[in-house]
Amino acid sequence: MARHFRSTSKRFWSRAVPAVTVLVATAILTLPADAQSRRANSTSLTCAQAQSLIAQRGAVLMNTGPNTFDRYVNDRGSCQVNEYAKTDFIPTKDKKKCAVKRCESITPFSVP
Repeated sequence: MARHFRSTSKRFWSRAVPAVTVLVATAILTLPADAQSRRANSTSLTCAQAQSLIAQRGAVLMNTGPNTFDRYVNDRGSCQVNEYAKTDFIPTKDKKKCAVKRCESITPFSVP
C-alpha cells in the first residue's frame, strides 16, 4: 500500500508542477495589460477632475493620448530624491492645457 501511495504521489506532482508553472506565467504576463487598462485617461476627465485625482492619490499614471502616458504627481514628495515637481500641461475634456506636475530630474541647469 505504501508503495502505491508513493507512485501515485509522484505522478500527481509530476503533472501538477508544470500546470502551476503555466498558470503563474500566464498571470504574470497578463499583469501589464491589466495595468494599462486601469490608467486614467486625461481626455475623458475635466481639468478639475484630473487635478483632484492626482491630489487624492499623490501620483497617477495617466494616458494623455492614444500612445502616450506619464506619471503625474501632487507635489515633490512623490518624486525621487534627485527629482523635483515641474509644472506640465495635459489635454483634458474641457481644456487643451490643464496644469499638473510631473517629476523631472534635477540637472545643473534645471531650476526647481
